[in-house]
Formats: sequence, C-alpha cells, structure tokens
Amino acid sequence: GPEPAIEMLEPPSASEPSAEESTAEQPPARTRLGPAGPVLSPVADETVTTRKAVDLDFQADDDYGVTAARIVYKIQTWQDQQKVEGEEKEFPIVTFTNVQTEVKESFRWDVRTSIPELKAGDEVVYGIEVGDNRADSPGKGRSAVRRLKVVSDEDYDKLVAERRKELLDKIKDIYQQEGKAAEAVKDLSKKKE
Repeated sequence: GPEPAIEMLEPPSASEPSAEESTAEQPPARTRLGPAGPVLSPVADETVTTRKAVDLDFQADDDYGVTAARIVYKIQTWQDQQKVEGEEKEFPIVTFTNVQTEVKESFRWDVRTSIPELKAGDEVVYGIEVGDNRADSPGKGRSAVRRLKVVSDEDYDKLVAERRKELLDKIKDIYQQEGKAAEAVKDLSKKKE
C-alpha cells in the first residue's frame, strides 16, 4: 500500500469561506492541524543485520504543543515467495512533561530488543509519529517512512567489502586525476619559462 507521509492538513482559506461558514466566526488561520516533522537521521533506507541499533534524529512542531513521540513500524516478511506485511506496532520514544511547540530529539532504537523475532530477509518499515496537546481531539502526525532491509551477517560482510572496494576505486581514480593535473601544470610552467 501507499507509504504514510507527513500529515499536513490545510484549513479552509479565510478568504474563501463555504456558504455555511460565511456568517460564522472564522478561527485564526493555522499552518497545520496536526504535529508533523521529518526524520532527520538516518537520511535513507539501510541494509542492516539483526544486531543493528538505529540512531534517530527527528523534529516536530505543532501549535498546540507536542506531547509524545513513538516509532511506528511494520515487519514485512516473505512466505511462499509472497511479501506478507505484519500489523502496525509502536515503540515509545519519549513523553514530554513540558509540552513545547517545537521539539528536536535524538534516540537510539535497539531493534533487536524491540523486535526479537526479526530475521534475515525481513524488512522493517518505520517512521516517527508524534501527538499534540489539543484538548478535544488530539492530533497525530507522521514522518515519511524509512526501511531497514535485514540481511545475514555473512551477506552484510560481503556488502561492506563491496562498498569498501568501490570507495577505494574512487580514491584511486581521484589520485590518478590529481597526478595528471599536476603533470599538466608542470608542463604549462615549463612552457612559460
């Protein structure tokens, strides 16, 4: 299904009230009706082992104040060559005792502890959900999702070795380019003399 995104709800424009609202008192315009914010880190999906701890950085803001943050996640597994998506679960991060309109937090998520059944081949789809302090009907907002593709230790070691080789090849190419550029500069210096 579609991945959840940051919930940004725009109120009706004060300059374009509906027929029923034209005589009613207009509430002040708000930029959003629920808390929202991005996951700042990690910046992309990751390939990991079951031992991975994910360092999360996120921010959220809301006019009513942010009250709590949690990780929401689903596990996708494979059965009979078909992807099976588990039910959504949550893992609390923090409850704010001093409600603030803007928060920026860091959290280390020990995936193995919170999802002990995780195994190679699984994929964890997760995001951050925050709640606001609205009295009548508290709002919730979600970040865009990130994915953890779980591989065996052996496959992870191979992946790291491949990445290391790619980086070394890039460094070698840069070194060779710098050497050629230095020779070209020497040649130009000799020609000027």
